[in-house]
Amino acid sequence: AAAMNAALDARGIPPATVAKMKPWMLSAMMALPACELARQSSGATVLDVKLAESAKAAGKPVEGLETAESQLRAMASLPLAFHMKGLVDTLKLGDKVNDINETMIVLYQ
Repeated sequence: AAAMNAALDARGIPPATVAKMKPWMLSAMMALPACELARQSSGATVLDVKLAESAKAAGKPVEGLETAESQLRAMASLPLAFHMKGLVDTLKLGDKVNDINETMIVLYQ
């Protein structure tokens, strides 16, 4: 709990606001560096949208593989223990999450 609260504090998120969230949603939040959360909250385009826009601009067809609803349903169908381990592992990454995120962005561009 202390590691979670520290991670939330670092992102300026009051712990009470996430008390009812599923562990996989918290993992997703913690997997994004604070700078990316700030970038997105300022209205910047998320990576998936940027990739789709770039493909369209290049005249490439863009199709979705799955809907947001199907993604959420899939995540919700996995066992709680799986999600809790993922959350703990994500928190253990600490500042390394910044490097992981940056590497992913570079590889996708």
